[in-house]
Amino acid sequence: PIRRFYGVRGNELIYMITRRCTDKCAKCGIWETPEADKDHIPVSCFIDCMNRLQDNLYQVTLTGGEPLVFKDDVLLIAREAAKQNIPMVTVTNGVLLDEAFLQEYGRLGHVLVISLDTLDRDKWLSFRGLEHYDKVMGNISLAIRILKNKLRIQSVLSSESRGEIPGIKKFCV
Repeated sequence: PIRRFYGVRGNELIYMITRRCTDKCAKCGIWETPEADKDHIPVSCFIDCMNRLQDNLYQVTLTGGEPLVFKDDVLLIAREAAKQNIPMVTVTNGVLLDEAFLQEYGRLGHVLVISLDTLDRDKWLSFRGLEHYDKVMGNISLAIRILKNKLRIQSVLSSESRGEIPGIKKFCV
């Protein structure tokens, strides 16, 4: 199976929790080769690794694919990280967010990053490959309300998104 521990970089443990995604972004393509069930690493393996490295970690970062495909695993890792006083960041496309997840994740005090490449509904499909605009924008509003200053927005700078960045910056301020 494909291993997804990027390793410790500057004492940050970065983990690609899955190669599955809910979007079909042209700039990524990870959705074209999703992992099989048998290739998913049990969450206990990652938690064991994190616990062994805890004294040397300043942060754990979960990426994907879409990490929230394994929402229960994300919350287990988040709880263990909080117990060990390890800050955590999860990077998501925002599609699978819901109030229960945001409440629990927010209670644990970790940072959530939502990828956003355009605010233009008409351009959304060309960026994300699927029509999730209303869902993601609604989930961002919910995350703002629940997470407050623990929410971040990120964009991938590309020739296609360059013109979108000023609007996203304004949206975030």
